[in-house]
Amino acid sequence: MLDSVKEILTKEIDLHDVLDKEIDTKHLKKFLAQEIEIKKLKELLATEIKLKEFLVQEIDVKKMFSTHEQAKIDKEEAEYKSINKAVSDNNLKMLDAGSKKAEAAKENTEENKHKNAEANAVPSPKKLPPYDYSLIKTLEEEQAELLFVYKEMMKHAEAEQYSAAAGRLEAFSSKIKAHFHKADKELYSYLRTFIQLKYPKRERAFNELNLEMKNISIEIFFSITQSPHIPVNERNRSEFIKEFTHLGKLLETRIHREETVLHVMYDESNGPTDIS
Repeated sequence: MLDSVKEILTKEIDLHDVLDKEIDTKHLKKFLAQEIEIKKLKELLATEIKLKEFLVQEIDVKKMFSTHEQAKIDKEEAEYKSINKAVSDNNLKMLDAGSKKAEAAKENTEENKHKNAEANAVPSPKKLPPYDYSLIKTLEEEQAELLFVYKEMMKHAEAEQYSAAAGRLEAFSSKIKAHFHKADKELYSYLRTFIQLKYPKRERAFNELNLEMKNISIEIFFSITQSPHIPVNERNRSEFIKEFTHLGKLLETRIHREETVLHVMYDESNGPTDIS
């Protein structure tokens, strides 16, 4: 009989219509088996409407839903605890991060103090590099060699000896690069420090001369590395001679300025020379 009642209730009763709520079927069946008076229900089976009215009157709705509601409460409580734990864990992480950040900030502060102390420290005074008694002689010998190789190159080009001209150009390029590097590193560097220490008012004049020499170097380097007339041949011979004649004049200008001004300054090193 009980199974028949369960089957009828499962098939015939629309819980949404009767109670306007949803409940798990297993809880409903268990409750109905305990609460409904079977004999009275049997008398009402013939009439569906009366059966539903009876159920509405007889069933303790609160009790029927107690199990379902308790499950919801348990679930919500578990979720609440989970959220609280997550928040707590996150707070701990934030606290740890804050502590680490504070420690890092402290370290940065100490590091900045150290850097500021270094920056504010009085810089050590510049010292004049050691004087090289053989420097001027070496530079002048290199200049003479440069002019000799240059003139040989031009002679070969004018004589249409293109292979020999190319060989002389290669030697000239190698020698002039080495010479300019030595002069910049040892002569110009020494004189720049010398002027700054002994005659700071003449520094501007020296810098202007230094710039003039650098511009000459740049133009010479451009010709020996980027000229469209290299290698010299029958078709570009006249253009090559014209371009490298100008290069020779630039080289002679630089050599003259160095020998008459900078070499004298270096030799004396005890007073400025007029470099205007």
